[in-house]
Amino acid sequence: MALNPNVRAEGGGGGGIFLTTKVWFLNSAMKSKKSVIRTSGVDYLDLMLLYQPLAIIGAYHALEDLYEEGVLRAIGVSNFYPDRLADMASFNKIVPHVNQVEVNPFFQQVAAQDNMKDYGVQIEAWAPFAEGKNDFFFKTIGEKYGSMDLAIMENGQYNKDWAKIHNMPEEAAQAAVDVNAKKMLSVHNSKFALAGHQWTEPMEAIVATSQGKPYEFMTPMIGDKISLDDGTASTAISFPIWWR
Repeated sequence: MALNPNVRAEGGGGGGIFLTTKVWFLNSAMKSKKSVIRTSGVDYLDLMLLYQPLAIIGAYHALEDLYEEGVLRAIGVSNFYPDRLADMASFNKIVPHVNQVEVNPFFQQVAAQDNMKDYGVQIEAWAPFAEGKNDFFFKTIGEKYGSMDLAIMENGQYNKDWAKIHNMPEEAAQAAVDVNAKKMLSVHNSKFALAGHQWTEPMEAIVATSQGKPYEFMTPMIGDKISLDDGTASTAISFPIWWR
């Protein structure tokens, strides 16, 4: 999904929009540099994270290089337990600026937060709303704020054995309904490495469960541009079915 070339200026003061992405441990961070810039339409990123603490040394060194080149303004990690974070902070040239972990009212990670403070690492939350579990958050947001132009919902790498970690497709669709979304974009798709489903299953499932829902479901490929004000009718499935 490409960004408007004026996205920095539109954020206000040249820095109002903070752009973050992740690199999978099998990817080459150096190749990702070219890929990110080509598809995002910007000349630097504010933050890039390593996705998991797997096969990390070479990838993290590449991020350090990109940081020193100015391509990345900050670098960090994701899902690193305190012992792995201690290794990264102690034995690398640049201490990770950020560690993104699951944090929400039901899973506060107090010990992990204390460990990050000790190393000067900023905590960043994923699933800060507990992914809508415990029967609130999404519906509460919808009731309080009314209509929402776009809901970006996680859909993929799910498994009934860890149902509290990632949304199932039907949960993602219901969450979009609960927040009164006009359009819904599915992310985190096709990451089958850590789950039992085929890589196409999340997209097939979310398309099927979105039929008849009061939102437009969008399926752009990386690099495709989307519009939030094109007047497309609700319940439509836009963009090609590229995964088949």
